[in-house]
Amino acid sequence: MIMWGRHDKFFRVDEVLAYARKLDYVEIHVLDGAHFLLETHAEECSALMRRFIQYIIKVNDVTVK
Repeated sequence: MIMWGRHDKFFRVDEVLAYARKLDYVEIHVLDGAHFLLETHAEECSALMRRFIQYIIKVNDVTVK
């Protein structure tokens, strides 16, 4: 999973989207923020991460203790 801020001055959107061409499965979320999304969009990022981890656990039939 990739979370990218559309106003990021360090990485361009085409660099982020290159992962979609190379990986079999990738979730890309473009948020209205900059480089430090985890600081500025903590609630939204943590919700996306939780959902993604739950999905990975389910599709890989992983048991979490």
